[in-house]
Amino acid sequence: SLAPVAGPAAAQQAQMLAGYATYAANQFRFDQRTVGVGFRWDFASNAALKFQVDRFHVRQNGAAGWRNHDGQAAKGTLVSLLVDFVWGQ
Repeated sequence: SLAPVAGPAAAQQAQMLAGYATYAANQFRFDQRTVGVGFRWDFASNAALKFQVDRFHVRQNGAAGWRNHDGQAAKGTLVSLLVDFVWGQ
């Protein structure tokens, strides 16, 4: 639609610039859904065992928090086991 006003070459350059701007803006989008469940067991007065499972779904072009992401949707599961200690009670 810019070709009649700006000419074909300028219209093509404007379209390319708009495409690059969209790509750059999508690199900083966060679009992720996460569901998690965890359990905690205080097995001593100063120590606890924690177990957690998180299931995440990153939507297409929503991976600003992920390094080296190619813009595709992704899913994953994170499982963690942790022992916490409190010192000096």
